[in-house]
Amino acid sequence: MKEISELENADEILNLPNSWEERGIKKGIERGFEKGIKQIARRMLEEGSPINFISKVTGMDEEEIKKL
Repeated sequence: MKEISELENADEILNLPNSWEERGIKKGIERGFEKGIKQIARRMLEEGSPINFISKVTGMDEEEIKKL
């Protein structure tokens, strides 16, 4: 059996675990960011901010804000 380092695509094979880990970290950060934006939008709604203003500040769709 050949060593992985001797294969043509060894670099790709050896980087697979890192790429999956990096994707997971990136996805986790994105989800956390989205959750934080929704929390801010909810607080703004509770304080009486207009939906169009919340949409402008957070970048969220007005329909999504209404569902909060």
